[in-house]
Amino acid sequence: MRTLVSTMLVAISMLVAIPANAQFKFGIKGGLNVTDMSLSSSLLKAENRAGFFIGPTVKVTIPLAGLGVDAALMYDQKSAEIKGQGTTTENVKQKNIVLPINLRYTFGLSSIASVYAAAGPQFGWNVGNSKFFENINQYKFKKSNLSLNLGAGVTLFDKVEVGAKYNIAMGKTADWDGIDDVIEDGLGSMLGDTQTNSWQIHLVYWF
Repeated sequence: MRTLVSTMLVAISMLVAIPANAQFKFGIKGGLNVTDMSLSSSLLKAENRAGFFIGPTVKVTIPLAGLGVDAALMYDQKSAEIKGQGTTTENVKQKNIVLPINLRYTFGLSSIASVYAAAGPQFGWNVGNSKFFENINQYKFKKSNLSLNLGAGVTLFDKVEVGAKYNIAMGKTADWDGIDDVIEDGLGSMLGDTQTNSWQIHLVYWF
């Protein structure tokens, strides 16, 4: 609930700051991500896999200044193969609805192309099966997560945008479920923490 309230406050504050002469554009955004899952566990190892994301997006730009804001509401799926001790292996898919809100700076190279840099928070809500390794212990994705986007890209003919970014998890992405905190702290690196970061490449068509 607090995450949702924080999201709304960020969105409202950005909208209030937008001047009346700002330019609005709507588009469709999609792309690929490569999961960079970090496990601080001596029992588990992760091999990263490709995933995808897709959804509507909006961009607000202040003419001449080059400053703007973009936001999107997307379905995002990250994948990894986690190997435990022995032959225990499980393919894990983290399925989220994500809301990235980025501050961006754009500068034109010509009438054909412009380049931008962007950064901002991303709020995510788990919509998939949150548990894995259930036959051993219930390792569980958190219901919501917060991450940070850092990226750049190019826009061609004011219609097609191609970009890349790195999404950095702010805190744990998954944790052991049903284990007492005292026991978990005592096991230390055997259980460990999990952070799901990702490299992303996207394509946007602006209407």
